Amino acid sequence: MKSRLFTVLSILSLTLCLATCVLCVRSYWVGDFISYVHDDPVRPGDEVRRGSWVKSIDGTITIGVNGLDWITSLPGWHYCAETPYGENEVGGNSLGFGYEDTDSNFSNHRFRSLSFPHLLGAAIAGFPAGAWFVRLIRIRRRQSVGKCSICGYDLRATPGRCPECGTAPKTVRALP
Repeated sequence: MKSRLFTVLSILSLTLCLATCVLCVRSYWVGDFISYVHDDPVRPGDEVRRGSWVKSIDGTITIGVNGLDWITSLPGWHYCAETPYGENEVGGNSLGFGYEDTDSNFSNHRFRSLSFPHLLGAAIAGFPAGAWFVRLIRIRRRQSVGKCSICGYDLRATPGRCPECGTAPKTVRALP
């Protein structure tokens, strides 16, 4: 059961890794902007609402909170596609990393954002899939040389069952 769960999580992480790579390539032609505006205003009676947003542009993902008065005051999810400007305008540098924590000049509301390159997200998402692949190679290599696929014990002398961990091997091939 644990092995099957690890396999499913690895497939999901590989899918997320590939989707992040596709989003990275897309971000140089079309910038995607997704936001969620909360129903409650920042201050009672105020038109400005709290919110969170994610922006994918020029190979960088930027995640921000608050500062949504310039987008819309309607609560709920919003999507906008925009043309990249040639550089990330919020908190990014040449490597794509950045952090910004400022007060907005036009609305006196705090604005925070964190930027990082798409490829960092792809590497983090692809790590479980890479671990699964290494595990698969290790198991196949152990089976091909007559070792237990679980613990690596040499099974040439005891082909029926591993004396170390008790696992019954699927196939045992002795070395010539």
